[in-house]
Amino acid sequence: MVLVFLLVFQFFFSFDVQAVDPACDIVLANEADRVVLQEMHALKLDALHAESRVDQKIFEERFSLKLRELAAKLKVTESRLLTLISQSKLPDNLVLKAGATPTEVRKKTIPHLPINFGKLPPGKFKMEPRSGTEKLDVELTYEIEVMTTKVTQMHWVDIFGENPAEFKKGDNEEVLSINGYEILLQPDNPIENITWYAALWFANELSIQSGLKPTYDFSEIEWMPGTSAAMGTLKPLSGHVKINAPDGDIYRAEGYRLLTSAEHEYLRTDCGRAANKYWYFDDVRGGPDEFPKHIWYNKNSNNSTQPVALLLPLIIDNNSFFDLYGNAYEWSNNKSTFMEIIEGGKNPSGLKGNYTERAIYGGSYNRERGDFRAYKTRVSVQSDKQSKVIGFRLTRTLNPKDD
Repeated sequence: MVLVFLLVFQFFFSFDVQAVDPACDIVLANEADRVVLQEMHALKLDALHAESRVDQKIFEERFSLKLRELAAKLKVTESRLLTLISQSKLPDNLVLKAGATPTEVRKKTIPHLPINFGKLPPGKFKMEPRSGTEKLDVELTYEIEVMTTKVTQMHWVDIFGENPAEFKKGDNEEVLSINGYEILLQPDNPIENITWYAALWFANELSIQSGLKPTYDFSEIEWMPGTSAAMGTLKPLSGHVKINAPDGDIYRAEGYRLLTSAEHEYLRTDCGRAANKYWYFDDVRGGPDEFPKHIWYNKNSNNSTQPVALLLPLIIDNNSFFDLYGNAYEWSNNKSTFMEIIEGGKNPSGLKGNYTERAIYGGSYNRERGDFRAYKTRVSVQSDKQSKVIGFRLTRTLNPKDD
């Protein structure tokens, strides 16, 4: 790790290195690998010309991860790959394996739901830590925007060019061709089978694409070799995630992020307006016949995730939010233990303690009808776990400021 850091540092901050012939015989599996090389070459230049040290570290992190992933895939040393990338222009004589079908641009041939957001106003509500316990007063003081659906397989592929989902095969499966590389997916099914850390990396990538400062700082983390954000396996050997915001306050971050537990439950109680009850269709919105119209659960899901936004939404201030319960659990930002004490008060972050578990919310396609009250759908899971029942959606604080 130290050697890799020194090599990266050398190539980022020293004079231009001349082309070295031995690196030019690297064999690429397909044209997609060349695209990754081009991206890494651009990241090197971005780091050299970064306007701030924070931006520079972001480019370094993205570069280091791509370097590790591509070197492992091509079965070459990271130093050899660095030699190639350090050249002022990528050589034209990189060898493609037989059978590759290069194309000039990335092609998208599948219609799919875009990423959409709906706004939630600030407000006060009550959270129920456990059944039969006293409810806690909570105040959220920032306006936020929340994804109206869970992140889908197509959203993930758009960012990473890979699909780690367990449910990539099914009634809605399609094959997407990206620069000659075929990816099987059910485009509008939730992405799942991804660690908490991979979800954070997705959030940062979406922030960067949107011109926002990424929320999560990975500078203190050493990643486990062989793990990857793109494949959903990303997990650390050591170090902790930090928040890029004043005082590390998640609510004051600029970029996209996971919801806190308070935000998850605020959303699911119709911003606290559901008579301080949890969003449970049997006793809140018209009786038991309403339940399967809103929720994918073990009686209507065919034991699989389903495309998002097919069932009826919860409508909050004229914004439709789909699949808040069922289909797939959603990672939250909160640290958690099985016997966690949920925080109340003003803008609770849920980041206290040294726990490695994270809270997940909403239930999934394989849960029973009686499990869909909010405190019952809050479960504690190790942050490096991959599961076919866990996905996520993102949020962002609008106009973060000192409160």
